[in-house]
Amino acid sequence: MMKRALILVLLLPFLASCDPVKIALFRVGMKVVGNREYSSRFIALYYPKFIPAAEASYLKADEEVIGVYNNGVAKAYPLTMSFHHHVFNDEVGGRSMIVTFCPLTHTAMAFDPFVDGRPLTFKVDGLKESNMMMIDDSTRSFWVQVTGEAVKGPLKGKRLDLLFALHTTWGLWRDLHPNTLVLSRDTGFDKDYSRFPFQEKYFKYKKTSRFLFSVSHRDKRYHPKEMMLGVEINAACKAYPFSALGDRAVVNDTVGAAPVVVLYDAKTQSAAAFSRILDGRCLSFAAERDSSGVTIRDAASGSSWNIEGTAYAGPYAGAALRPVRAFKAFWFAWIAFNPKTLVFTGSD
Repeated sequence: MMKRALILVLLLPFLASCDPVKIALFRVGMKVVGNREYSSRFIALYYPKFIPAAEASYLKADEEVIGVYNNGVAKAYPLTMSFHHHVFNDEVGGRSMIVTFCPLTHTAMAFDPFVDGRPLTFKVDGLKESNMMMIDDSTRSFWVQVTGEAVKGPLKGKRLDLLFALHTTWGLWRDLHPNTLVLSRDTGFDKDYSRFPFQEKYFKYKKTSRFLFSVSHRDKRYHPKEMMLGVEINAACKAYPFSALGDRAVVNDTVGAAPVVVLYDAKTQSAAAFSRILDGRCLSFAAERDSSGVTIRDAASGSSWNIEGTAYAGPYAGAALRPVRAFKAFWFAWIAFNPKTLVFTGSD
């Protein structure tokens, strides 16, 4: 206790020169669960406005977005805007969703907000293992984004169901969904949505091996900010580092006892994972390359599939593979929450 007090006294001049957000992050790093300054800087949005894709001419093809689709409705949440707000309480095609982004772990995830039949809304509140924590407005329980689990409060131990979201580029998402809607910059806040907050520092952070805050478990097999796809099925989990995937567009694999397929687009750094079981049949997939690009086909029917796990040509046209729990993340974030994870090395 005396040691911590001494550290705080020595740092007082430094803290006095910092802006409130930096002070907030420092305090979260000292294991404070919730933080008022942090949550006041990154304010969640509730049922924000959207515009047609044609009106979002300011978006460049290589800009990152979080894409969600349900019941014929597609929505894109540009990552620059997602950094500014972290959490969007929304509905897509008549279904309630929470769309979230944590810049420190580079995790973009969508959740079903219903817990025990009750819909919840969320906002930002602090960090755990450098990953965003949320607090629900109804019970004031604290939730970790990466796990979707409540770690404190009346709902401790409950877990949100992960919904499929594609962390990809605007160009690819627009190709998949030409009629997609795009999050409007008309949010009621005076923010520069054309860039990330602290943009230059954030770009540097993504490249460096340094951490802003401590994590409980580290693994030096990969660079801490190596981008990867983490897959979790029941108690089994496996990481697919993008450097190990290389130019592979398809990986047929098994996680635990479940046959899965990982689909990967190296150009856009987009990845997703699905069950290979369809209509009681275990499918195997392969990528065919020609001058026009890559086509993913299943061996059984020769149908063509996109990265969302939907067949767009062939006998299975219109069919969709079932997504498994998977999301993109920095290596350090995945290993912090899943220290016993298996890892795809490319020689599997």
